[in-house]
Amino acid sequence: CASWGIVDPRQLGWLDPPSPAAISEAKARLQAIGALADDGRITAHGKALAAIPLPVPLAHMLLDAARAGEAEMAGRLAVLLTEPGLGGRGVDVEARLGRWRGQRNERSEGAWRLARRLATVGEKLAAEAGETGPRSIGGWIATAWPDRVARQRAGQRGEYLSVGGRAYRIDPVDPLAGSEWLAIADAQGHAAGVRILAAAPIGQAEVERLFADRIVAHSASSYDSANDRVDHRRERRLGAIALTSGQAGRSENAEGDVAVRMAAVRARGLGLIGWGAAAQALRQRASFAGLDGLSTGALADSLEIWLEPLLADCRGLRDIGDRRLTDALMATLDWSARQLLEKHAPADYTTPAGSRHLIDYGADGGPTVSVRVQELFGLARHPVIGDPPVPLVLALTSPAHRPIQTTRDLVSFWSGSWHDVAREMRGRYPKHSWPDDPANARPTLITKAAQARRDAQ
Repeated sequence: CASWGIVDPRQLGWLDPPSPAAISEAKARLQAIGALADDGRITAHGKALAAIPLPVPLAHMLLDAARAGEAEMAGRLAVLLTEPGLGGRGVDVEARLGRWRGQRNERSEGAWRLARRLATVGEKLAAEAGETGPRSIGGWIATAWPDRVARQRAGQRGEYLSVGGRAYRIDPVDPLAGSEWLAIADAQGHAAGVRILAAAPIGQAEVERLFADRIVAHSASSYDSANDRVDHRRERRLGAIALTSGQAGRSENAEGDVAVRMAAVRARGLGLIGWGAAAQALRQRASFAGLDGLSTGALADSLEIWLEPLLADCRGLRDIGDRRLTDALMATLDWSARQLLEKHAPADYTTPAGSRHLIDYGADGGPTVSVRVQELFGLARHPVIGDPPVPLVLALTSPAHRPIQTTRDLVSFWSGSWHDVAREMRGRYPKHSWPDDPANARPTLITKAAQARRDAQ
């Protein structure tokens, strides 16, 4: 189309129009080999490619090889890659070239003559020698298909990632599977199942020499959740492949580390944060009270307000500190929300004895408070919390803080199983009070003797 002066192929009346993605990919590949200019118009090199009776990638390879004085070899390689079965059907292109040289039959001889004709065409169109130097078979394949240069994934024999970002695979028992780098000439399949049909090995030094102008060096930072730190790395990349990667020094810009941590929380969730007991308890209280301000969704939407200021002077997401995190969460609630929180989900419960005990809003049975039973003497109604009110689960304990009973109906407990419990407890804890009528007894925090001495004073 570019040869006809058509910059946008969609201007033509196609019976089956190519997709925009296909057009975009074709332009990118042609621009990568210098066949199209940035504006989509054909270049002199592109006109030369259009005059060669080969697929464009192989035509490009032939011209480059001709400028390097290797047109004969490139012609043979082009014929091999366009003639199925020539030189056998193995994946290794170098091995197939070797077998083809030893074949003496009509098809083989005809292929040799075709290769020589292509070499002649290439030499005429190349016109003059360029700066291109000799290359390996893999190097010439890479010249034809730069995006198909692929590196083996670490520890995964036969699995490759290409410069273009596509995954390729080869049978792990194939001798080529031992190559760190491959230049892929032909493949079949889609997505993760792309199988390599023809390729040749290529060394990293040659890859870097061929594509020096495409290698990008940059610094990258990422959050390491296992060690709760920001890793700073320097990388040299060729497309999707990291050529080299090494640890860089700690960033001098603390704000940069904060941004990396913030991005990690946005992408992977609030679970990365070191939630202490107090901060978790506050969120559970808010949930019980029906306040959405401390829900996962609300906090995720307001990270810049409550989390970002905390990260400026701490080493990691798990290094914030429970008290600071709790204060920051509380600060997100306005006055009316705080009043509602204290009214419907108080942090603790005050017993008739005057003692205060934290309420566990994360307990399986609902809001629960653990309290020694003597502190509840005189309580004739079961305590409730919330709106609508629900019974506060009482986890009653002995003076030694060992479990006695869990109840949502203290009145029934006093009038029912209390008598059996009291009879057993009197033998275990004779110094403490175990009245027959606890609903009308005086609550206490101390032994009978200590209470008597206090009363005598």
